Amino acid sequence: MIKAAKEAGGSEYGACVVYALLVNKRWFKKQASLELWDADLHNVRAVASEVIAKHIIELEEDQEYLLQDVLLKRYSVMVDGEQTQPANVIERAVDLHALRVTGSSGYQKCVNYLWRGWLVQDENDPSTFVDYKKKDNTRYWTHVDPDRMRAPVYQNATQIIFSLVYLALFSQVIATVNPKGEIDIVEVILYVFTFGFLCDEFSKLWKVGRYYIGFWNVFNVVLYALLTTSLVTRFIALSYQQGEHGRKHYNELSYNFLGMPLLPLIKPH
Repeated sequence: MIKAAKEAGGSEYGACVVYALLVNKRWFKKQASLELWDADLHNVRAVASEVIAKHIIELEEDQEYLLQDVLLKRYSVMVDGEQTQPANVIERAVDLHALRVTGSSGYQKCVNYLWRGWLVQDENDPSTFVDYKKKDNTRYWTHVDPDRMRAPVYQNATQIIFSLVYLALFSQVIATVNPKGEIDIVEVILYVFTFGFLCDEFSKLWKVGRYYIGFWNVFNVVLYALLTTSLVTRFIALSYQQGEHGRKHYNELSYNFLGMPLLPLIKPH
């Protein structure tokens, strides 16, 4: 059965067989929920499709063909005469929670290569992936390249570094209160960071849509909103003359908004 499924696409379309099997798995799962009298049969067929896809991935000896054509090349399905949105096996397996496929050795190897940046998007065609030619170079400075920021491992490290810097700036601002209400250079950098994080959140929401919204995204936006409110309140305080009650009141209110993210850390006595 595995051999018959592997040869179903022939020599020209053999690379899309694994993707087709995942499409079949999705269809059988849908049929199982619609045709309850044959639900067991459809569920077994869905499992069979996933198992065959897993074995085809693990039995493939040509690693370059497996990674670039079978797992990463995007395919579409014709539905009512129209093409669906292109997707590859890596994306489709995650969407369908196909644990047998995601747990296969070839799949994990592909994800590892993507994470390390050994497989990168082609500059001329972002829908395809190519090998990073300098991945086996042992010289350090060879890999210090701005283009390497496309690799998830370096993106993740950069995000952690910026988060630590942002935390240090926030701690410094909270620890050094300005009684007169002036905005020092540390606060300026903090608010510039906050503006950048807000732009990043909204750009991802614009590209991904409502599916990007989650608990931590909402939590971060609330924190950024508090810091923005603190900045606006500080500007209101600066509109008053030095020594006036309004300046002192709004300055204290600004620091209260700025310190709100620390409230969950304060234990009542």
